[in-house]
Amino acid sequence: MILPDVLPKFNSPGNRKLDYGSNILYVCTFAEDEPYKNIIKTADFLDKDTHIHITGNYRKVGIDKNKMPSNIHLTGYLPDKDYLELMNSVDVIMVLTEQENCIVCGGYEGISLSKPLILSNTRTLRDYFSAGTIYTEHNAKSIASAIKTAIREKDKLENELQDLKSRLAMDWRTKFELIQEMIGNLEVGNRENSRNAE
Repeated sequence: MILPDVLPKFNSPGNRKLDYGSNILYVCTFAEDEPYKNIIKTADFLDKDTHIHITGNYRKVGIDKNKMPSNIHLTGYLPDKDYLELMNSVDVIMVLTEQENCIVCGGYEGISLSKPLILSNTRTLRDYFSAGTIYTEHNAKSIASAIKTAIREKDKLENELQDLKSRLAMDWRTKFELIQEMIGNLEVGNRENSRNAE
């Protein structure tokens, strides 16, 4: 049995006013498995009123913030409060990984905030994030298409996420209680074996 991370609970993360049309948050750490270079190229395939905010320490990979397209915003590393506030203010949350067997934390956070998701088209992510999500390949055109679809279907995706959140929470509780029961049975069995050994 696999017990995934429990969905996080956020205490009123707040909102900030973003001075653009549609806003996408790309949760990024600039690691090797993240196609951040293609995210930047995606700007060429989006209208100028669609803006992508990229988190993470971009300096560690030598990116020049001043050479970004006008609709790409590098936030740098954000403290938790600012990160959650920005996450709660955008229209869509995007998290991409080239690792096949990887569950992304930004996806958990997006579900908790009922934000439509754009995720990598892997079996692992499709199985867990089975609603409220647009899946994409990692080339710039595919990512741009996913962004346009997520914006267009935003209300529908948000409704799907409400149902998914409830299903995942119930599934987690069921598995957790079963594991507790199994551990309890093991402990009882161990105590009985100890007594018999004496």
